[in-house]
Amino acid sequence: MEQPSIEITCPTCGVEQSVSLPVGATAACVNCYNAYIVPSADDDLDESGEAESPEEEASDGWVSTAVVGGLLLVLLIATAGVVLLVVSGGGWEWRPGAESGTSESAGETEPESSAWTDAKRFSIRQQGVKVRVTRVQIDYVRGKDADAKVITSDDPNYLIIGLQVTNQVEQPRQYRSWYGNQFNGLAATIFAADRGAPFAMTTFSDVERVQGHTPEAELSGGDDCRDVLIFSLPQGAVNNQLGPLHLELPGAALGIDGVYRFEIPAAMINDLSAEPLPETGDPSIKPPANDGSTPAKST
Repeated sequence: MEQPSIEITCPTCGVEQSVSLPVGATAACVNCYNAYIVPSADDDLDESGEAESPEEEASDGWVSTAVVGGLLLVLLIATAGVVLLVVSGGGWEWRPGAESGTSESAGETEPESSAWTDAKRFSIRQQGVKVRVTRVQIDYVRGKDADAKVITSDDPNYLIIGLQVTNQVEQPRQYRSWYGNQFNGLAATIFAADRGAPFAMTTFSDVERVQGHTPEAELSGGDDCRDVLIFSLPQGAVNNQLGPLHLELPGAALGIDGVYRFEIPAAMINDLSAEPLPETGDPSIKPPANDGSTPAKST
């Protein structure tokens, strides 16, 4: 059976010619005599004068896809790089998550259990209960006796620490004062940051109510109370030699785990800009004057 002829353009010299050979056979150009492979009627010759086989076409298609994919990947990386540069240039920076179990807002922190928190700058929140040191002063202790008579200590050298306790969760918290109490053998403790001996907590046998002291309180969500701690200064200690001090408050006073740990800088002691001690609703408890008020007896 005679092979039908097809029209082919020589890939070398460009002369058109009729070829009556089967597809895939080798033919010679009638003009330049260069050899080439006879393609099918639907195929084009490549630049070498050979038609691409199905395998070669598949290979070329894969390579083309890979090249396009690679270009797209490079484009994405470059775009991401530009975005990162823009973000960096705009003042953004990557910071690890603050919570790692902790959360911090302005003036409030949940420190690691071993950390000491600057009491002048921060309050501490643990399990939804925030504690703040409101004032640290060396002063007389003031209060009232059982007859509601104003009395003051005969010694002005007591370290008085004012506290604010706030329940920030809906669950009610029962607060029992750190002042004069222990919790499973733990008590409020203060000592010099260089680990000197703890100061002795001081209570007064003849005082019915100490200025600023709240013996206990039930704190609903959002409620707060104020309290004080009173310590005797170490013998020979003077104001300008105190601080920094470390204050530990066991969470058990609020029915929670953990310890509130504050560092009280020297600049906070007798800071006149600090919040004054509350009067516990009794404005008749005033600073001492030469009014014949009875001295309080410490225990």
